[in-house]
Amino acid sequence: MHARRLELAAVAATAAGLLVARGLGLDAIAVWLAFVLVLLLPGWLALRALELDGELGRAGSAPVAAALGLVAWGPPLALAFLFGLPLGFVIAAVACEIAALAACVRRPSALPAAPAWEVGAGALGVAAFAYLGWRLSLPVVGDGLFHVGLMRKLEDVSSISFGSVSPFLHGPANAGYAFPIMHAALAGVARLAGTDPVTAFRDAQPLCAGLAIASAYALARALTGRRGVAVLAAVLVAWDLCSLLNGLVIQINQPAPFSVWVLTPAVLILFLLEIGRVRRAAPATAAAFVAIALVHPTYAVPALVLTAGLLAGAWLAGGRRVRTPALTLAGATVLIGAISLWIYLIAIHGGRRHPVLSHADEFVLHGRRALFMYPWAPVFGRGYVLAPILLLPVVIRYRRLLPLAASSVGLLLLLLVPGVNTAMIAAVGMGQFHRFWQPLTWPVVAAAGACIAAAALGRWTWPVAAALALGLHEVRGVDWVWRTPTSVLVVAALAAVPLALWRPSRKQPVLAVSPAAVALVAALLAPWVWHWGPVVRDSAEAGPYRPEPTFETVRITPGVVCEFRRLPGPAPVVLGDPQRLFELFAFADVHAAVLPEARTRAVPKLDEASRNHLGQVFFSLETTNERRNEILRRLQVDYVLLDLRDQPPDVLRRIMADPALAFVYRDPAGVPDHLGRFEILRVKDATAARSAAGRPAGSSTA
Repeated sequence: MHARRLELAAVAATAAGLLVARGLGLDAIAVWLAFVLVLLLPGWLALRALELDGELGRAGSAPVAAALGLVAWGPPLALAFLFGLPLGFVIAAVACEIAALAACVRRPSALPAAPAWEVGAGALGVAAFAYLGWRLSLPVVGDGLFHVGLMRKLEDVSSISFGSVSPFLHGPANAGYAFPIMHAALAGVARLAGTDPVTAFRDAQPLCAGLAIASAYALARALTGRRGVAVLAAVLVAWDLCSLLNGLVIQINQPAPFSVWVLTPAVLILFLLEIGRVRRAAPATAAAFVAIALVHPTYAVPALVLTAGLLAGAWLAGGRRVRTPALTLAGATVLIGAISLWIYLIAIHGGRRHPVLSHADEFVLHGRRALFMYPWAPVFGRGYVLAPILLLPVVIRYRRLLPLAASSVGLLLLLLVPGVNTAMIAAVGMGQFHRFWQPLTWPVVAAAGACIAAAALGRWTWPVAAALALGLHEVRGVDWVWRTPTSVLVVAALAAVPLALWRPSRKQPVLAVSPAAVALVAALLAPWVWHWGPVVRDSAEAGPYRPEPTFETVRITPGVVCEFRRLPGPAPVVLGDPQRLFELFAFADVHAAVLPEARTRAVPKLDEASRNHLGQVFFSLETTNERRNEILRRLQVDYVLLDLRDQPPDVLRRIMADPALAFVYRDPAGVPDHLGRFEILRVKDATAARSAAGRPAGSSTA
């Protein structure tokens, strides 16, 4: 009873802290506390009701709470879509679920006892990585613009539906985010914190980074049972997140990375509990699978393959009671299949999918179609990933590590076996399939393999580590080394796996973390830290408000954003440059008449080619006013956004002189050079209710 009172007191203190933070204008703290209340709290209560906290421990409870917390948003959001209800209803329903779950918690928390120094060190490590992630973060750019725009739609519309939350007026569902459960949860965070969706999205990033590193540690410990191995694996994940693809930790608050580094570990940790005969974990495992399928359905595939590998490894290791986890895996497959079929029917069937070349150098191509992935692609030029792949035949010989090794082998086979990967590429596209190697359990294999190798090499570990570091330093950045030779090594390692299974080791693996094992891991990382470390350090020192990369610069101006936010009534349809409209969608409640082709690939039911053609014709010098007016009517445009700096002056003059358009706003001449300079025109006979109600003749700060 005393423990339950402490939990209730903690919840009350969090709620009180949220009110104080809102009152004092402390946006970041308000977002963090709201994140805990609307996402982590329902998940924590769910795992407490299932009495899983004792088996999961503190680190394992973090990703599982996030996964189950997202699932709690599912039924209310489904009702909102079904009956056209607002976000306020969804939040209220989640609050009711929290109360019901709290009533289901019958016993005190069974978290295992741990020394204060261990808990403190773990919390400090998570907080340090969260702070580093925040320092490395950027303003909202790229894909983040879409996610913030979808959050804004969910928060602003009075009736949630596929059409109302679409970037287009009455647009079709998005195949990637047909059921935007994570966006709804983050929109709920913004609503409770009293902040703009942009602020909530940015301030949630360090919390997601902390969850990712806690997940890495918890998964490694669940797979090996060793705290030291888990620390080494977490270090590898931390470096990879900070350096891979210019720092994926920057995007960790987006659905795809969150699915890979938080939700997938939650699934694997719960599934390992089932393999360990904790049958009450089965509902939570299925729910976590559903969370991935709803947050980003593509990444349910590698999660299924990894769990199948765990199951196969447990069976090969002599596990005879694998019926419950096998049934859970089968049930999860059915659930994911049903969700995928629903998405296909509402978002894809009857539409037109365009094959898009993405990361084309990683695939063998036939025209615009990828046949299979090169074996070097999962390594992606990283020696610290190649090493654990080469260690798979060693690690898989030990019965205790069979589930770990089998999960990595299973995902590599999905990635590399011709025919299997061909079908998967055709289903999900090259861009998504390219990311399937990210959830590989290679960090755990690397950490465990380093311990085994250090024990086998003995005193020779130190010269081997020095030679390894020097050798990798010499070949880092040498492109040809990381192509055909790497492919040969990866294929050879996979070919050696059956031989290793045929001759298993009778000994227990040595998983004690010694200074020699640390030296081997350091040797793997050293060349990449030497090269990329200064870049990561400089980015962290510059902080989260440093200028974004030139190719991702957001050029829409605060003046334009404020002008559209001032508009009463329903969201207007705006015609302009597709990229600028994509940016505007994130910062103001508008519908875009056109968007860049790359941003409409997941909306096959949308005739984006026709829309973009009409947009190009509208801004053509040869187009007559009559033709422009026809285009405005066809696209149901309410406002036209002119780019005074980038669009041809002759075209601008023709459009400004069109009597069907009325001047509304113009940016001042002194707008900084890295931004655009825009003018807003109103379509006089627009069909939208806002334009029909009228607007002032015009305003300008010029």
